[in-house]
Amino acid sequence: MLVILRGFLLLFLLYHVLVTVLWFGIFQGNFPQIPALARDWLWMVLLIGYFFTSLSTFKSYRRQRKQLRYLFFTLLGISVFFSYIQEKTIYDMFVWFKYGFHYIFLFLSATFLGHVFAKPDTKQHTLERDEKVYGFLRFFVWTLVSVVVIWFFWQWAKLIFPDFFFWLGYGPLNDFFFWVHPPIYYLTGFWGTLRWQWIFAGPNNYGYFLVVFLPLIISYFKFSLNSWKDIFIKKQNLISLFVYFLRFGAIVLTLSRSALLGTIVVLFLMNIHRWKRHWKISIAIIGIGIIGIFGLSFLKESSTLAHITAKFSSIWYVLSKPLWYGLWSSWPAIHHNGNILPENYFIQLLIDIWIIGFLIFVWWYIVCRKKIKKMFHGELFGSYIRAFAIGWIALLIMWIFLHVFEDSMVNYTFFTFFGVIIWYVFHTKKEPSK
Repeated sequence: MLVILRGFLLLFLLYHVLVTVLWFGIFQGNFPQIPALARDWLWMVLLIGYFFTSLSTFKSYRRQRKQLRYLFFTLLGISVFFSYIQEKTIYDMFVWFKYGFHYIFLFLSATFLGHVFAKPDTKQHTLERDEKVYGFLRFFVWTLVSVVVIWFFWQWAKLIFPDFFFWLGYGPLNDFFFWVHPPIYYLTGFWGTLRWQWIFAGPNNYGYFLVVFLPLIISYFKFSLNSWKDIFIKKQNLISLFVYFLRFGAIVLTLSRSALLGTIVVLFLMNIHRWKRHWKISIAIIGIGIIGIFGLSFLKESSTLAHITAKFSSIWYVLSKPLWYGLWSSWPAIHHNGNILPENYFIQLLIDIWIIGFLIFVWWYIVCRKKIKKMFHGELFGSYIRAFAIGWIALLIMWIFLHVFEDSMVNYTFFTFFGVIIWYVFHTKKEPSK
């Protein structure tokens, strides 16, 4: 299974490049649904295959952590029912699920794969499986590092050989527009500053990716520092510095305010005890981050005003219609037949599923948090599960300002592998040592 998951990881990370080449380069803008459907169906085929080959395992999986699944399907059922009353089409509801709650489905479905891998095996001891999973985590982390390194060169190549990338399917310098060739580089505005998006659909999307895995990077690449000389003497410290420099540099180059905010959240949660001991340094670092966010806001003045206007106007939509509008009423429906752009995922949920659905959604998160927090103190994987959880929290903070769960590359890359690992840990912790 872990070999298959490695293949899926590479597919998820290369997805935007494949879409650009296939959709715009080869198919000339026709058949836009094919790449996404192919990827989604590959994941479904994997799930169905393991379901039929592991029926006895599925029965034991079904009896565990039922509350998360029941709440999720209750939420979907209520949302679909009230959307039907609002005369929403099946297509509207299906597309909303993809952009609204698909990441939760990916997380829950991946927990089944983790359960299958963790099932007792007379030929393989728990410690052997732990080592395999830890080896996969090493591969996963180094792949995340390699992506940033390789695609630094990819970004420079776009500037040096633009004609080649136009031939692949990229469009000219611009911003994102639906159904149009993705720009070779994003701009902060007309004649604005270049924003780096690497292999993602946009710089904000790349910012989500960099931030959500930042806790995992920090947990894996640690410092062992007794004096300043150790920075240059110890090989591990040099590697960690190099990785940090690349990642923080990439975050800055996205010119994404939400990514900077997410970075502050991650650094605070990862070092919460140090912040308390060194509060003066903490205030200085947070102040620098806030100044950076305000600086970017002035650099992108028109974007800032548009975001503020969208948020306040969207609150009125929530208050003016007690019975929700129905699934697929707000962003990203504006690219089809909608006209509500809240620029805030919380407000988007309130518009689409309103109070009842939103409360169930919050309840799901409360239950999920309790289940995950119990696994923070494992001997081998506890720190990595905590890192995944902090990355998730950072996404929740960033979604106050943007719609962070719209990016399928982030959803697939983060939530599928988190689901596999956390359920593996949950299941094997219950087994006696062999």
